[in-house]
Amino acid sequence: MFLCVGGVEWAVRDRIPCAWNKWREFASLLVDYSIPQERAKSHCACMRPSLLYAVETWALAERLEGLLTSCDHIMLRYMLRVRW
Repeated sequence: MFLCVGGVEWAVRDRIPCAWNKWREFASLLVDYSIPQERAKSHCACMRPSLLYAVETWALAERLEGLLTSCDHIMLRYMLRVRW
């Protein structure tokens, strides 16, 4: 698998762009306020799995876990139009 090449940090840094690509595919659905339930369901069904693919096999440091969490939170903020 790809973990042999660069380790867990490489895998985490590879998953984040994959999740953002999936976000771009569904962006029109995720920011549409006329369909509130489907937005939350699609985020949980599409974005998080693409971000967390194979995460159960990784030994994450707090810094790497923070990268994944912050990416997920940024996606949620965009979806909910929350400014920070």
